[in-house]
Amino acid sequence: MSAGEATPRRRDAAATRDALLVAARELFDANGFRGTTVRMIGERAGVDQALIARYFGGKSELYQAVLADAGAQPEVAADDGPPPRERTPREVIDLFLARVDEHGVGPVLRALMAPETDAETLDAVTARLRERVIVPLTRSLKAAGVDDPKLRAELIVAQLLGVMTARANGSLPLVSAADRDALADLLERMLCA
Repeated sequence: MSAGEATPRRRDAAATRDALLVAARELFDANGFRGTTVRMIGERAGVDQALIARYFGGKSELYQAVLADAGAQPEVAADDGPPPRERTPREVIDLFLARVDEHGVGPVLRALMAPETDAETLDAVTARLRERVIVPLTRSLKAAGVDDPKLRAELIVAQLLGVMTARANGSLPLVSAADRDALADLLERMLCA
């Protein structure tokens, strides 16, 4: 290469991938899945949108990568680590309330609640929620002798998702303003009666 020729720019694949994840997380959070385009993500990340296909396969796979990367911002069912142990209903209540109070609505909750979430992403999120929360809660309920522990576990989680949503968006002012411990006590009595 002669002295006058430009040196080709070196690619940093890890930095590009990280930039796409950060941009996608911000845009999916602000606009939802359908309201976010690959062009918007590429522009926010400062890279060619075609790199989304290269690093992730497509928009849906990038969304799932954002969900998997949610461990960087604590979220329901996003903790990686040892296999989940049994969780009591109170532990699940405390976990859900703490996550929404301390971190707001994150990508996993958004994916679970958004009607526009594609089936593949919803399946991935639901599988993670089942593995990390519902199955351990079911084991705990079964050990306690509760009738139909699988259904009871899903009902507890479904009700908590509604409480989290109302607490985060303020749609039910008393739920939003309630002291976390007092709310947890009441939920435990209601859900575990």
